[in-house]
Amino acid sequence: MILRPALLTLLLLAGGCETLGRIPGALFDHRTARERYETGLELARLTTTALVRDWRAAAKRALDEAPLIPTPHSEEGVLLAAEPQALAWRFMVRQGQSVHFEFALAGDSTALVFLEAWRISDDTLTPPQLEISADSGERALSFEPRRDGEYLIRVQTELLRGGRFTATLRLAPILAFPVANGRERDIGSWFGAPRDGGRQHHGVDIFARRGTPVLAATAGRVTRTGVNNLGGNIVWLRDDRGYSLYYAHLDRSAVAEGTEVVAGDTVGFVGNTGNAKRTPPHLHCGG
Repeated sequence: MILRPALLTLLLLAGGCETLGRIPGALFDHRTARERYETGLELARLTTTALVRDWRAAAKRALDEAPLIPTPHSEEGVLLAAEPQALAWRFMVRQGQSVHFEFALAGDSTALVFLEAWRISDDTLTPPQLEISADSGERALSFEPRRDGEYLIRVQTELLRGGRFTATLRLAPILAFPVANGRERDIGSWFGAPRDGGRQHHGVDIFARRGTPVLAATAGRVTRTGVNNLGGNIVWLRDDRGYSLYYAHLDRSAVAEGTEVVAGDTVGFVGNTGNAKRTPPHLHCGG
């Protein structure tokens, strides 16, 4: 096979990805890994080559044609080094879930891999918006969506790199279960359930034996403890994201205002104080 001069130059430069993928960081710290790499292509005067045009087209096509998948999802396949390709998957996420994506390229730990998460707009005329991008050299991406909706993960390697890959996508709850040894089946009333007088339930009720430890669902700081008519013995916890959690109907609390906790620390014990005196012991957890 005879290599054209532009392609030969590209091969030489791709073999030294330090040139393309790691342009002096002080100049481009605010740019994504893909943007820094494309800047390298521009400086090398390669953007007019057919190979680079095909590489960019593959990235756009992946955004436009990504299939909708259920989660969790795992996939294996092959990326051909000589053929510009990109992979993408669409999936649904609810607020309160975190997204975790991992990508492995067998036998090649040096190739640049561009991992990006995009949010799909409800307006079909609005293109996907970049949510987060992994840094150069990273093969994993995690983030917490700010709202319910449809999201997309896109993966593309640098030019002329490929091989067998494994991609894994999973969702996980941001908050840990707040009752020791509890399960979803212990939830007797969900957020939004109807109440007397047209009211709605602003939290979840988790039933357990009296005295069962109530746990911090996340790391944070106890901002308030006390007693009120509705909640009985209560604890307020503010997490590192700025969200507040409300624990009510406690038999008793186990923390004081100002206490710093990590997920799994005991903040109180299940009871039926406040307006829950006629119900079985349970934790009301809301925000």
